[in-house]
Amino acid sequence: MLDKYMEDHKQPMGPLHGLPVSLKDQYHVKPNDTTMGYVGWIYTHEGSKDPKLVHNVDSQVVSELLSLGAVLYCKTSLPQTLLLGEMENNIIGRTLNPVNQNLPVGVGTDIGGSARIPAAFCGIFSVKPSHNRLSYRQVANTNPGQDTYASSVGVMGASLGAVGLVLKSLISTQPWLRDPSVVPIPWRQQIVEETLGRNRDKDTNATSKPLKLGVYWDDGVVTPHPPVARELRIVAEAVEKAGHKVTTRPGAYMMQGLTGLGHGLDSAFTDNSEESAHLTIEGKAYCESFSDYWNSTSVDDGQIVDAVIMPVAPHATVIPGKYYHTGKVAPDAYFIDFAMKLQRTLLR
Repeated sequence: MLDKYMEDHKQPMGPLHGLPVSLKDQYHVKPNDTTMGYVGWIYTHEGSKDPKLVHNVDSQVVSELLSLGAVLYCKTSLPQTLLLGEMENNIIGRTLNPVNQNLPVGVGTDIGGSARIPAAFCGIFSVKPSHNRLSYRQVANTNPGQDTYASSVGVMGASLGAVGLVLKSLISTQPWLRDPSVVPIPWRQQIVEETLGRNRDKDTNATSKPLKLGVYWDDGVVTPHPPVARELRIVAEAVEKAGHKVTTRPGAYMMQGLTGLGHGLDSAFTDNSEESAHLTIEGKAYCESFSDYWNSTSVDDGQIVDAVIMPVAPHATVIPGKYYHTGKVAPDAYFIDFAMKLQRTLLR
């Protein structure tokens, strides 16, 4: 189809023309199964046998990728019920680290690390945008309707440029016109360029304001293993050497505030509506207090922290069946709906 399009129109179909893209098995792609690891979903549409739905639905992101010229070549497996840092289900069994950094782009989902953890363990790049930056319409999920700590569409790639290209291209389709949940904000290239230009070159005495980055060393519960702590120090030192500012704030606040709140996500999926409402209010209050604290980081030098450097996991990849600390080092990925980006520099 792409070759025919080029032949007829003498130009690519879109910015992703011919780009191979894998999809996590939450995305519906006609005429294929989306099982999400459930045996009972085989040959159904999320358990329904309605012939109007079975193999007849595309997720909105899938339609957008196809319109941009992407080649959807495979589904990637996931743990049954999601919400786990490793992969095993009763359909294909266990999936291990592919040790392959050459696959260009994959589209997944992420609430507490599902795009960032595999990227970290494979030494590639990923981004978890804020919720509703990209469309979640017609994407299968374990807890549909649970938006207190919502999942996001995430992008993984072998290069930072690939991740940025896919994210920018998907936003260019104006997904908010087809999914009212998506915030109607276009890609703002000016902000990208301004941020990338914010460095202080001591040799040229440039006056552009440097970035101010917090470092989140641990959550006060699970201390990162020595290799992870070493990489954090390497990154923090490299950032300072490049002329940017490094501070322990707001990382220190995260550790203090989440000591008591860390149970929130584990308890959020409860049948007790009163308890669920209480935890939702508690989580919202934490987000508000964290926002106030973040803004207060300008007290010392008049500059608010731009971003926080934090580990994806407290350890390198683990023995199968031994991943016990999903989201324990960076639980703010659950509670605070900030974009989360993983760069391979952290893993070298």
